[in-house]
Order: sequence, then C-alpha cells, then structure tokens
Amino acid sequence: MTESFVLTTLLQIDDNPYVMETVNHLVEHWHSDRLLAPALISGGVGCLLLSLACLKSWKLHRSRHEREHPMAVFWRMAGFAGLSWVHRILLIRIARHQRLPSPVTLLVSCHTLHYFADRYVEAIAPRRRSRVMSRVADIQRHISEAA
Repeated sequence: MTESFVLTTLLQIDDNPYVMETVNHLVEHWHSDRLLAPALISGGVGCLLLSLACLKSWKLHRSRHEREHPMAVFWRMAGFAGLSWVHRILLIRIARHQRLPSPVTLLVSCHTLHYFADRYVEAIAPRRRSRVMSRVADIQRHISEAA
C-alpha cells in the first residue's frame, strides 16, 4: 500500500481513478510476468545505444571533413600574401628538405623563413644559392607587406 502511495505522490495524480487503478495494478503485479519483459527493455535500450553510436559516428565523420588540410591552409595563406607559384614551390621545397610538418611554418615570420632558407641553401648547388636567396628575400618582402 505504501508503494502505491509513493507512486501516486510522485506522479501527483491522486484524484484520477483510472491512474490509481493502473498504479495499484503495477504494484500488485510487480514481480510477475505480466509487466514488460526484461528482454524487451534491454532491446529498447540496445536500439537507443545503437542509434546514439550511429549519430556520434556521423558527426565525427562530418567534422573530420570540416577541418582543413595543412597544405590547403598554406595555399590560402600564400595567396593572401601575394606569393607567386615559383615562391610557393620554393617554400614547399624548403619545408620538405628541412622536414617541417607544413610550409605554413615558414610563413610565420621572416626570421623563421631566413633560418630554414639558410640551411636549405647549404645543401643545394652553389650556382643556385644566389637565385634562391633572392627569391627568399622577395618572399620575406611579401610576408612583411601582408602582415
């Protein structure tokens, strides 16, 4: 009897006779097979968990495509700085030679570019060094103008 009182108090439905009858029926048959089967409840919970996992997977897949690739960021930044294709290819070569994660690193500051360009120039043929350093100076000028 106290169980039905607790349920009716929780539901705040004292004056509805149909609800009181249903609550009394649930209390009387609490441990019988006439209530929802545990297999049915676990199946419903399983379907709910499966749908939540699918939703999470879909959101993760969609967000993975929203993030930009580092090279796409580099091409956009190089375009913003007004760099020509020759300058962009030179930056990519320097970054690959120095094993940088992305050529964007070279666009961070003129000093960073100059440091890595000096190390790159040491590894190339002497006849190309002056041409590469003049292009690096052009790139530094473009970067400082864009900033």
